[in-house]
Amino acid sequence: MLRVALRASRHLMALGTGAGATAYAAGWWSWVPTNPRAAREAQDALLGRFVKTQLYSKTTRINGSSTINWVDTASPDEVASGVFNRGSAGRSPRTLVLAHGLGSGLGMFFANVDAIIASGKYDRVVMFDWLGFGSSSRPPFDKDQPEKFFIDSFRAFVQHGSTGLLPPPPAPSASSAGVSACAAGATQSFGRTGAGGFDLCGHSLGGYLAALYAAENPHHTRALYLASPVGFPRPPAEEQEVRAEDRSW
Repeated sequence: MLRVALRASRHLMALGTGAGATAYAAGWWSWVPTNPRAAREAQDALLGRFVKTQLYSKTTRINGSSTINWVDTASPDEVASGVFNRGSAGRSPRTLVLAHGLGSGLGMFFANVDAIIASGKYDRVVMFDWLGFGSSSRPPFDKDQPEKFFIDSFRAFVQHGSTGLLPPPPAPSASSAGVSACAAGATQSFGRTGAGGFDLCGHSLGGYLAALYAAENPHHTRALYLASPVGFPRPPAEEQEVRAEDRSW
């Protein structure tokens, strides 16, 4: 089971958010061609061999053309009803979302799923591939805003109705004041009852991105767990000069 649980500090969430850091991170990124069918088969073989908990492979389309590959311990009927067949007697159901790191995919959590469910703390575990990884889409990458690329796609994923991770948005109001009041009421209700939302655990680069998402969306995130989180720090001045020379040709 995942045992490393650290609170996100302001230092971590600020790490790598400067212009120099963004440029530094952007130099790492270019999509590697892959065979989607082979990747999916490898994922299913890994999980099928080592995970005893029933898993459901799913795909969700976001932003028009991109798709997020994900795996869920909850069946479509459980997601639709919000009633899970394990562990939630006497309390609101709890969901844990697992975010993998750089050069990896959702299958890296194969050794954790059974233990998390067996702990009785969570009724549902969701694992997903970031855009550009595993069996998710590889859309054009915004090298000028790398964090935004991932955070926006993750937000679109968790807010999609098919995931059941967040409650539906409040109904439109006739006035902007009404909308504000409705949003405030929903946030207060979330704090009192725990309805909707999820716990988020990120590993490595997934931890960095999870911390950024939680900082921007605290009302969506009940708890944040960071397993060996890492970001892209601002490189030393001399390294920036070397990289500038490398790019000059």
